[in-house]
Amino acid sequence: MPLHDYVCRNCKLRFETLVRAGTTPVCPHCRSTELDKQLSAPSGPARSKAIITAARRQAAREGDFSHYSAAERSELLRQRPERKRRSTSTAAPPSSSYRAKKKRESMT
Repeated sequence: MPLHDYVCRNCKLRFETLVRAGTTPVCPHCRSTELDKQLSAPSGPARSKAIITAARRQAAREGDFSHYSAAERSELLRQRPERKRRSTSTAAPPSSSYRAKKKRESMT
């Protein structure tokens, strides 16, 4: 359904509405069907290079590289900062050390 701009001839209200094919729009204020269709400003395509680049960067931040070519993906992965991995210690997890401590306390 296309979006159209109208001006009511009775109350001079300017409004926009979705219009199905074969239906007559009605003024939301006075319910009149005497309307003048206005020229709407066309919207440009949302496929400008800046928008696409911004969308790709956002997707890459979220971990999705499917929209990039193989060369672009490898370049991005090389530029991506390495995340520091947490060192895994050999100490027992807190739950088992808690149990061991309780066991020692009960033995004394």
